[in-house]
Amino acid sequence: MHLESGIGRRRARVEVIPLIDCMFILLVFFIYSMLSMTVQRGVSVQLPSGHRIDRIADEAIVITVTAAGELLVNRQAAPLDGLEAALRQAIGANESPRIVINADAQARHGQVFAVLDLLRNRGWTSVSILSTEASQP
Repeated sequence: MHLESGIGRRRARVEVIPLIDCMFILLVFFIYSMLSMTVQRGVSVQLPSGHRIDRIADEAIVITVTAAGELLVNRQAAPLDGLEAALRQAIGANESPRIVINADAQARHGQVFAVLDLLRNRGWTSVSILSTEASQP
């Protein structure tokens, strides 16, 4: 004998709204964690002022010239005569690297020019110099 329970047979439903809420929360956590994991490649220096500021690309190699005259390639110390080897190691297999010079406002002009000259002589032409935004007169 078969007895009925009084509850009709219903098809199972998947509630979509809570699922969407959970996915958005996960997305926010992933975005926040990725933003907090970005690596600062440059060394903090007092930049000279200029009229345009470009954002450093993630794949850019940063050469820092400090006020004391130290040279750093992606935060790794490198003397001027060893700069090319340090750059080749940082560049790897990238044939056309983007290079950014992060020079302190008090750095010697000759030192920055020597770095630019070395880059130009080796054929690396995609070079940018960082600056802060100049105040409008």
